[in-house]
Amino acid sequence: MNNFLGIIRAVQDVVGLMVLGGVFERHPKLKLVCAEGDAGWMPHYMYRMDHAAKFNAEGGLIKGLTKLPSEYIKSNVWMTFQDDKTAFNSLHQMPYTQLLWASDFPHTDSTWPRSQQLLAEHTAHLKESERQAIMRENSGQALQLTGRQSELAHVRPSGVTSYLRNSGGSSRSRHCLHFSSLQLELTSAAIPIDESASDKSGVGINLIGRTGSVALSVT
Repeated sequence: MNNFLGIIRAVQDVVGLMVLGGVFERHPKLKLVCAEGDAGWMPHYMYRMDHAAKFNAEGGLIKGLTKLPSEYIKSNVWMTFQDDKTAFNSLHQMPYTQLLWASDFPHTDSTWPRSQQLLAEHTAHLKESERQAIMRENSGQALQLTGRQSELAHVRPSGVTSYLRNSGGSSRSRHCLHFSSLQLELTSAAIPIDESASDKSGVGINLIGRTGSVALSVT
């Protein structure tokens, strides 16, 4: 179990190296997506980084950086999470625009098949705009998929179910499975993919289908 908890510590190490090492200072358009590491710990982590910076450098400006460490996290770091009620309860302490909810299907840690029930409980206090951002809009903006929402929004989740059932376990099917972990189990409008839309949406599926602790992209 301690190894399971160590996932968060590993993600924190990567974020710390990127921020304090000046990577985002030198590459301000670089995006760091921390996958499957929860997000509720981020407010305290940002506070702790700023506390250390202010303790060791005048004004908290570490050599090589032009702003507080937390400011780089707010502009360059995104976090995916699934069963993390603390994250939903901490939106007043971190920018919700950096949060990406995912069910983590088909991994064993997935919230499926109880995702809708869990989200109804965890997001009951959120504004609709916040819910839509965390469970849809933020991922589209982070991965530059927002231009495809209008052409895909009409496709219903039942179409994806049908597509996966008829795809015969192809590589395209597996990509859609990963895509569904981030997009299909939303509480409102989604961007699911069916057979008719899969060809024109292949790039986006492949991008979201990559898994791991962190992912980098430059836009």
